Parts: sequence; C-alpha cells; structure tokens
Amino acid sequence: MGLAYLIVGTFPNLQDTSKFRVVPELCYSEATRSKLGREFLAEKGCSVSIEDFPRFFDKIVAFAEQKIDRRYDPRPWKLRISLSLPTTTLGSPLTRWCGQSSPLPSQHPIVIGCSDRVNPDYPRRSHLRNQLKHGWERFFRPQRPLKELNWLITSESAQDDWETYEAVQCWGGWLRSHQAAVERWYKLIESGIPLALWLDDDCLQPHAIAQTFARLTDCCHEEFLDRVRSERRGSDSIPFGVFYENPNYLPTVAETSEEQFFSWG
Repeated sequence: MGLAYLIVGTFPNLQDTSKFRVVPELCYSEATRSKLGREFLAEKGCSVSIEDFPRFFDKIVAFAEQKIDRRYDPRPWKLRISLSLPTTTLGSPLTRWCGQSSPLPSQHPIVIGCSDRVNPDYPRRSHLRNQLKHGWERFFRPQRPLKELNWLITSESAQDDWETYEAVQCWGGWLRSHQAAVERWYKLIESGIPLALWLDDDCLQPHAIAQTFARLTDCCHEEFLDRVRSERRGSDSIPFGVFYENPNYLPTVAETSEEQFFSWG
C-alpha cells in the first residue's frame, strides 16, 4: 500500500492581504523506508485569493492524485491532506477552504495545522516548532487508544496549564472564528498540543456529540486519520473539525538566509 501526504502550506501574503502565499508539496512514505521523500508541486509557490481557494484546493488535490497514482502504480494508495494555516484563520470551518459541496473531505482525511511554526516572516517560529516537538512527545504512544489521552475538555480545564495536556476536545463554538477563539488558538499553538477536535456547527444533541467524539478517539494514533475520513462519510455524522500536527509533516519553507549573528538597526 502506497501512502502519501499532501501538505498545503498557507501563509499571509504581505503584499496583498486578500491573497495567501501557498506552498504545496507531496510527502511520500514507504513501509520499507525510514526516510520520507518530498516533492514541491509548484516551483515558486502560488498566490491564491480567499475567494479562489476552494477551486485551487480542488485542482491541487487532483494534480497530487495523478502524481501519486503514477508513483505507486499498480499498487493501491492512500492520500492524507494537511492544510497548514496561519493561527488567525484556524477557527474557520473546513468548508471555507474546500467549498460547501466539495467531496474531498469524504474522499481523503483532511486535517489542519499551523503554518506560523515554519513561516520565515514569523519571528518566533523556532520556538513554536520546538513546542510542538515537546507536545508530540507527550502525545505519541504507539498502540495507545486516543480516548486514553489526557484531554483538555474546554470548560472543565480551560484555566489550567495547557502544557500538561495531550489533546483538546471542544464543545460548540469554543474554537470558532471570533476574537476569544483566536486567543485560545494562540494558547493552543503555544502549548504544543498536537490534536484538537471541535464541532463546525452548533448541535443540540449531546448524545450525538458524545458518540462522534467516541468514534473518533476509539483508535490508536496509526488509525486516527482513516477514522476521520470514515466518520465524515457517515450519513449521521455531525460536522467536525480536526487540528492535527505531526512534526514530521510540517511544510518545508526555505529560510531567506541563515542568521548567524543578531543585528539591530
């Protein structure tokens, strides 16, 4: 079975705030290899408007699928997609990036991550990347069911030290797009927690919510992304969002220069 990750690094466009600077790349994984192969899909990246992003996303996924199919032919393959976004946009629903009627979320596991960790224009990127490494060490235990993680349950423990937790479970609009949610996203990114689950829409059925979270977490780390896809394919599925960052699959962004000495003025 061939396995590939489409990593879509999305960054603020400093010259035009109505657009994003997007760097798509494929990461190939083989069961017999310890090292991952990477391939950039656009020579100089792309400049994409907010309105055009769903159309761009659909086309870049199709382009990646063609490359994967040729690479792994005649074997079957799986594609997983990580959409890495600036912290200020992490609370947006997945439909903003895929489109309202896109079939992509049911075809491939799609999760979001934070591009600030690798953005050359973000001064504390190295600190944020290091925080994720610490968070991943707390989180990653092969074969441990995710339901056994030390979960931060929003209202129950939101005032605690987040670095003591391994994952976040969000009820309602706790991480949706408003100012308080943006502040919580910054706190989550700073903590290094690599996994958060939240609902895209309001739901007045506590039992259905609990069942959705139970199905998503009744698996180990290795099975989780496949569980995300299968849950989104379910006819009774409640719309949900997944923040999931594996430090091995962060976007690759070239630094403008290697800073050897600090300079001022």
